[in-house]
Amino acid sequence: MTPLLLVTGFLGSGKTSLLRRLLPRLSAAGLQSHVVLNDYVNAALDGVTLREACDDVRLVNGACACCDGEAALLAELEQCRLGDRDVLLLEVNGTTDPLPLVELLLLATESRRYRPLRQLTVVNVSRWQERGEQNELERMQARGATHIVFTWEDTVTAEVRQAVRRAVAEFNPTARVVTAEQLTDELVRTCASGTVDVELAPATGIAARMWSAVLARPPRSHNHDLAHRFGARQLEVPRGISRARLTGWLDALPPGILRAKGLVELAEEPGRYHYFNRVGDCLTLSGFPFDPPDNRTLALLVGVADIVHTIPPLNLDPTS
Repeated sequence: MTPLLLVTGFLGSGKTSLLRRLLPRLSAAGLQSHVVLNDYVNAALDGVTLREACDDVRLVNGACACCDGEAALLAELEQCRLGDRDVLLLEVNGTTDPLPLVELLLLATESRRYRPLRQLTVVNVSRWQERGEQNELERMQARGATHIVFTWEDTVTAEVRQAVRRAVAEFNPTARVVTAEQLTDELVRTCASGTVDVELAPATGIAARMWSAVLARPPRSHNHDLAHRFGARQLEVPRGISRARLTGWLDALPPGILRAKGLVELAEEPGRYHYFNRVGDCLTLSGFPFDPPDNRTLALLVGVADIVHTIPPLNLDPTS
């Protein structure tokens, strides 16, 4: 069987960045990776950045991988061609409720050739539990995890790092805190042993841990609705937009927009592309050394559904 790593974590926690670090390490260790990437309306935006490190990147668009994206997800799992030293990495969008998805992955016929199942949750320590009504969804993502990776730790004090780690441990005392290197080593050992389950602690294997999380979750009708409160909108961005106009537009977005990312061609650097990522008040802009998917420059906004759909189309004249 092929080990499956389900990568979860709230918007902007660093899930795709973790995959970019993990994939070359798995390749160097002799493992063949397959990636299934779930995002809202355009998974290709992040998918293109993974293809240098992975030959098999499959895209699943959909706000909820276990609802509107279920059929597409199971189809991709079924179609993967697997060998003896293969591993599958499934990254889901940042507002996913992972427990119904774990249940689906444990029960669906198409996913039964992937074992053991690990749920990795990526936790951004700089924004842990600072999102108001979204905090419960962030806790749900951490509560059922078998593994935790902490990110953005270099942006906070040692006291904050320790406080967040203690808080996460209160929600989930049995999860293993790991790095990309430790994840690589564990996946290599799993492939080498060929075992269906790997022990996390005495008498508590991964399969038992995942089933305990599923059985202990509150009723789906109440908590799963949290994931459905979010939505996304994709907007075209005119080529040759100035850096000042882009940052001004991003700064003017309402608080209900929790994440903004996209691909732009700046007026200051014509013919070159940049990937922008805004989480809270933190904006990063980095070079994008790939051809734009579908030859489009665009912005993807994710947030509270009622607010996302009120954002008007961009009408930014780069010459004015």
